[in-house]
Amino acid sequence: MKFFKGLILAVTAVAVVAGGNVLAEAGATDNCPAGRGCFYDHAGFVGLLATKKGGEGASNVAGRVNDKMSSWNNRTNSNGRWYPHRDSSGLCHNMRAGWSQGYVGREFNDRLTTWAMNGGCS
Repeated sequence: MKFFKGLILAVTAVAVVAGGNVLAEAGATDNCPAGRGCFYDHAGFVGLLATKKGGEGASNVAGRVNDKMSSWNNRTNSNGRWYPHRDSSGLCHNMRAGWSQGYVGREFNDRLTTWAMNGGCS
């Protein structure tokens, strides 16, 4: 048992060192309602900032949540996406249906300005 506990800690440490960009099946958190995409202020799904229904199109976020996203959860049947700039501009990032990301990584942390839940990146 001690071996497995050590192994789990080692794998977790590698994920953190590698930037933490680990995708997991959605449901890793309970505070994102079923049928919604959500994004959070902090890593680990802490500080829910916004939700959107599956199928909803792109929109720019309000000033208080602009450039604040560190993790996301997609509990819809629709792929989603987010962008670092207004009006769906800049590098497109996928939010796969049924998946979540507990930390987007240092490079993409606090960058979301536009998001949509009606399809992934082309």
